[in-house]
Amino acid sequence: MIYEMNDQRDFKGTLLFRYGTAIVLGVAALVIMRFFETEEEVTALQIPLVAVTLSSLFFGFFPGVLTALICSFAGAYLYLEPAHNMFIADHGETLHWWLFNVLALLMASITARLRSALIQNRRLRIQYESLYEEAKKAVKAREEVLAIVSHDLRNDLGSIMMNSELLLRNTNIDPKRPAAMIKRSGEQMNGLIENLLSLAKIDSGHLTLELSSHNARGLVDEALELVSPLAGQKSIQIQKQLLNDDVQIDCDQPKVIRIFSNLLGNSIKFMGKKGKIIISGKSEGDRYLFSVQDQGPGISEQDLPHIFDRFWQERKMAQKGTGLGLSIVKGIVEAHHGSVWVNSKFGEGSTFYFTLPLKQPRSETQPDVSNGKKSA
Repeated sequence: MIYEMNDQRDFKGTLLFRYGTAIVLGVAALVIMRFFETEEEVTALQIPLVAVTLSSLFFGFFPGVLTALICSFAGAYLYLEPAHNMFIADHGETLHWWLFNVLALLMASITARLRSALIQNRRLRIQYESLYEEAKKAVKAREEVLAIVSHDLRNDLGSIMMNSELLLRNTNIDPKRPAAMIKRSGEQMNGLIENLLSLAKIDSGHLTLELSSHNARGLVDEALELVSPLAGQKSIQIQKQLLNDDVQIDCDQPKVIRIFSNLLGNSIKFMGKKGKIIISGKSEGDRYLFSVQDQGPGISEQDLPHIFDRFWQERKMAQKGTGLGLSIVKGIVEAHHGSVWVNSKFGEGSTFYFTLPLKQPRSETQPDVSNGKKSA
């Protein structure tokens, strides 16, 4: 029964309830003692001790002490000779009175400690169950991701083998198309492997940044070169709306390109044909704020808090990727001491925002750290 109590309502309770119930237990013990006046005194002492034990067990040490004090002083006033007087004439009854006080305090202390141990045990059990459930979910998610990665790698490897065999068996065909297919499959395999390696570095805290200065326009243009063929296949337009695009940003260029590649790749993947993606940017203090806005299906409100979690995907999109891209985006942005967030409404598209640090003017005493390495 004790293990099933709610911590907030049953174990702790309010002060009024705890001490009020302790008083009720003390009064109840005094009433029951009335029926044992003709019994042995040891039997009569057992009743208030039970009340003290119950009070300490359910409400703590101090409520137990309150119950003991009520039983001790009110009991002496009502039942010990001379009646209705706090002075105890009989030495034997005085001894019993002190014996009860000592036993009551011991019972209150021991039972309160037992209560604390039970509460701690229950809390540890709840934490263990929570961690166990989280571990089960993580293992399941990892197995699903490994299955998706294995499937994608197998498909790309199959495409490479098929086109290689086609080139070997048919010497008269134009090799450009099979070669392009092999190259694209290899790039997709490399992207999957890079995502897994990046995630491992982010998790271990060993993501190394090779910082150098780049302007916002150059970063976006390089990212567009990578994703334009994919966008072209679905007739998706990508527009740039960059303000202050000549400002210098301190960043690791390949990793920032990966941020754009992952965000733009997700937008293209989940959008229908003939949609539009807008890449915006502007300076804000010592940061440059980028945004990627799409016309995709959007993200439901209950899924938004999990969008950057590792291995997480929306249920309806679960077969369209590994669920690693956005967690890698978050890790790279935070390694640059930037922030990343998303605004989205289901059915109306999404806008992802992230910030990167602007290049700060170098003081005369500060050494130039351009092209230097930084471990995040």
